[in-house]
Amino acid sequence: MSTLVSKLASLFLSPTHSDITILTGSTKFPAHLNILSLHTKYFQQHLTSARNEYLSVSETPGSSVCDVAEFGDEGGVEAVRVDVNPVVVLHEFAPEVVERTVEWCYRGEYAVKSEGGGRYGEKEERDEEGGENNENNDENNDGEKKPEAKQDVAIHVGVYYLAQLLKIQELSDYAVQKFRETAIGGPAEFEKPVKLTKEFGGNEDNMVTTVVSKLAETIWGLGSDWRDDWGLFGNYGTIPQSVVGELMRLKGDREREVEEKEKKAREELEEKEKKLESKHESDLNDRESWVNDQWREKECWSCHRRLGDGGM
Repeated sequence: MSTLVSKLASLFLSPTHSDITILTGSTKFPAHLNILSLHTKYFQQHLTSARNEYLSVSETPGSSVCDVAEFGDEGGVEAVRVDVNPVVVLHEFAPEVVERTVEWCYRGEYAVKSEGGGRYGEKEERDEEGGENNENNDENNDGEKKPEAKQDVAIHVGVYYLAQLLKIQELSDYAVQKFRETAIGGPAEFEKPVKLTKEFGGNEDNMVTTVVSKLAETIWGLGSDWRDDWGLFGNYGTIPQSVVGELMRLKGDREREVEEKEKKAREELEEKEKKLESKHESDLNDRESWVNDQWREKECWSCHRRLGDGGM
């Protein structure tokens, strides 16, 4: 089974036996309808003729060798380069979002490019001299610690809304989970995700809820140091209201947490006081018992002496 999965994954962005082209902006991706149709009916239902699309494209590594046809007239008019395969158009989504979505259809996962150009979830090329995997090396050539790579978290948001369009619930859930797990440095990194949720999202869809929750947690962590540098509370409709609501929830949770800690501390103190009081009472009882024993012993001795004196 793993061999079959590996072979299917190897067809990602491969023009070999590709029978459709996915077009977004000026970028196109070769794909295989049978594989995509395992996850969604969308591509089958939205095929258009390649002749209807003028492709002045920025080609992906895989699409650079796609089959093409040239159309022109006998008067020597410059030919227009178009794909022979039918096309599915997704212009409203960024190329990186479309590529990651298609990757998931082939591999069951996707990797997001970091700011440094590398990709999360994929092994780096082995060093020709040492043969070591560079991703396990935390230091650069100067011996200094490499800065932590960061993902463009907006990719996960875009993938979520494309998955919603394609009606692939499993991919929607996967994108939400990836967004939740991704470390975000500060509120400024939420600007693109918030813009996308405003553009594509509903008031209560899963991604909006996730973005709002994570943004509120970040703002809460900063406290008075947070600054609205990108106009969250002026430009994003109802999302700021949701953030405020989440902040109020966090405030309530924190207050309840403090109350519970104080209550627990009081209960522990009361329990200690009860134990001390009980111990003190026990000590007093022991002391009283000892005194009584001593008194009885003394009385008994006196009695024996009197009896002894009388007997003589």
